[in-house]
Amino acid sequence: MKTLLLFIPFAILLSGCMRHNPQIIKETDANKKVVLSFFNNAFNEKNPVKSVNDFTNNVEALSAKGDTLRGRSEIADSISSFLNSFSSVSFKSEWSYAEGEMVIVRWVITCTPKDNYLAYPAGHQFRIRGASFLKLFERKIYSSVTYWNFK
Repeated sequence: MKTLLLFIPFAILLSGCMRHNPQIIKETDANKKVVLSFFNNAFNEKNPVKSVNDFTNNVEALSAKGDTLRGRSEIADSISSFLNSFSSVSFKSEWSYAEGEMVIVRWVITCTPKDNYLAYPAGHQFRIRGASFLKLFERKIYSSVTYWNFK
C-alpha cells in the first residue's frame, strides 16, 4: 500500500514534467511545422512533388472514402489529379494540435470545379472541410487518415 501511495505522486509529478519538457515541446512544434508545410506545398503552392518530401518512402494514407494510397508517388498523383480537376484551390488550417508524433489538423479547402462535380456545377466555388490525423517518425509523415465533408 505504501508503494502505491508513493507511486501516485511520482506519476503525477512525472506527467507534469513531461508536458513542460522543452525537448518534447520542441519536437511537437517541429512535427506540426512539417505537417502544415505539406498542406501548404500541396494546395497553396500547388506543388505535389515537393509536398511529398515530407513523407517517408513507405507512407500509407487512408481517406474517408476508403481509399488507401501507398507511397509518395501515389499521394503526389492523387494531389495532382485534384489540382487538375479544380481551379482557385486554397488551403487554410482552421486549427492544429500536436502531441509527440501525432498531429491533427482541421482544415478548409476552397476550390472551383472545372467540370460538374457531384451536385456542384462547373465554375461555382465551394468548400471542403476536413480533418487529418497524421503520425510522424523522425519528422517524416508515415501514416495519415483524412475525413472531409463538402459544403
